[in-house]
Amino acid sequence: MPEADTTGEITDLDVVPCSEPHTDEVFYEFELTGDELPSEDEITAEVEAQCVPAFSEFVGTDYYESTLDFWWMTPTEETWTQANDRLVQCIVYEPDEAGTGSVELTESLEGAAR
Repeated sequence: MPEADTTGEITDLDVVPCSEPHTDEVFYEFELTGDELPSEDEITAEVEAQCVPAFSEFVGTDYYESTLDFWWMTPTEETWTQANDRLVQCIVYEPDEAGTGSVELTESLEGAAR
């Protein structure tokens, strides 16, 4: 499983067509349930249960055999309580050769089978 970056908060993202340069692609979304924001471990378990199979279906190869990877965005305590935010987004990318960043793409990774 990839590690989630829990050190930063994203407040705004540009959405671009897959034909324009980009590094990340949302491939699956689901909503968390309950009255309180789940713990990081609970969210990670839900990500594993939902995003991993969705990754395999979207990319066309098993996540654990793929050269691609994914990360996820989740609600914060503030967005959970103030904006009723329950959305988790699963985001696929192609790691660069050094493994420290993402390759810039101009097409979707859907059906990439790698």
